Amino acid sequence: MSFRCRKIRFEASRLPSQRSSVRQPLLGHWDKRTLPASGELNGFIRDTFRSVRVLELMLNLKATFGCNWSAADLVRALRSSEHVVTTAGAQLVATGLLTNADDNVYEYAPASDDLVRLADGVEAAYAKSPSAIRRILVSPSSNGLSAFADAFRLKE
Repeated sequence: MSFRCRKIRFEASRLPSQRSSVRQPLLGHWDKRTLPASGELNGFIRDTFRSVRVLELMLNLKATFGCNWSAADLVRALRSSEHVVTTAGAQLVATGLLTNADDNVYEYAPASDDLVRLADGVEAAYAKSPSAIRRILVSPSSNGLSAFADAFRLKE
């Protein structure tokens, strides 16, 4: 007997006002008490997701937990290119959020409970305020050379 997963396309392009009228699938089993602190979550977002496309790839796979997605299916669902999908998939596999069983076939399978908690936090925050998560992604991080230079900046 063969089981075929129902593929759900993640609708990130909808405006928040339009999103309320659209029935979204259950995105996760999170509870306010188990969500990570905002500082921890911001660091996780900056370190894990290099772009909104990587975040949308993870959320799409998380929404269809237990299903395997080929790169070609993800290209169609996310309206992206194969290069973007395979690069984002490789980043998320290296992070431990996805597995890559066959060549370019991905499944959401976090490697630890901490990753599950952080992914649930990202999902909840993105559902609540996508623009805030996008701002975190595009904001310059204050580590490395810029943090060193800021230490010598004169305050008014």
